[in-house]
Amino acid sequence: MDLILHTEVRWLSRGKVLARFVCLINEIKQLLSTRKEDYPQLTDQSWLADLGFLTDITIKLNELNLEMQGKNRHVAKMVGSVNTFKAKPLIIYFI
Repeated sequence: MDLILHTEVRWLSRGKVLARFVCLINEIKQLLSTRKEDYPQLTDQSWLADLGFLTDITIKLNELNLEMQGKNRHVAKMVGSVNTFKAKPLIIYFI
């Protein structure tokens, strides 16, 4: 019996957008300053730390999701992937 392979995974692209946003944060700040637009969140260290955490956890979840996709994937292997993900400490790094 085959598992249904099609699921709605639009959040995968959202993770890529988050990662790209974090990579370009300095350029975004420069652009906004030239346009005289102020977004205090972009200088708030607490907000930036939350953004970094959200970005990192989304990247890790994307990796797990991609690892579990594909034909001929056995349930035991997928459960093993999830258990490995849960057992590993989440290594967070800030860009």
